[in-house]
Amino acid sequence: MILIIGGAYQGKYDFAVNTLNTHPEDIWNRLHEYIRDHEDESLCLDKITAWTEKHPEGVIICDEVGSGVVPTEARLREYRDRTGHIQAALAKEAESVYRVVCGIGMRIK
Repeated sequence: MILIIGGAYQGKYDFAVNTLNTHPEDIWNRLHEYIRDHEDESLCLDKITAWTEKHPEGVIICDEVGSGVVPTEARLREYRDRTGHIQAALAKEAESVYRVVCGIGMRIK
C-alpha cells in the first residue's frame, strides 16, 4: 500500500494516476472524509485494513488536516486528531509514503 498525503487540491490524485501509474479502482481518495464521517477510530482502521487486503498494491489519498488554525469546536479537534492517528498508523505499514505539494510528490518513506 502507498499513502499519499498533502493539502487540499494539491494534485494528489493526479500524482497517483499519472506518476505512480495507479489504476483508479486501486485508489481510495479522500480518506479524510471517511474519517470525518466515522467517529470510531478502531472501526475506521478495520475498514481501511480490509480495503488494503483487497488492494495490496493500492493507494490511499488523505488530506492533511492538522495544519493551520486549531478549531474551537471539540468535535473538529477530535476529527483532526483521529485523522492524524490514522495517517500515522497507515504510514507505519505503508510500503511508501508521498507528500504532494503543487502536484509534485516527495517520497518521505
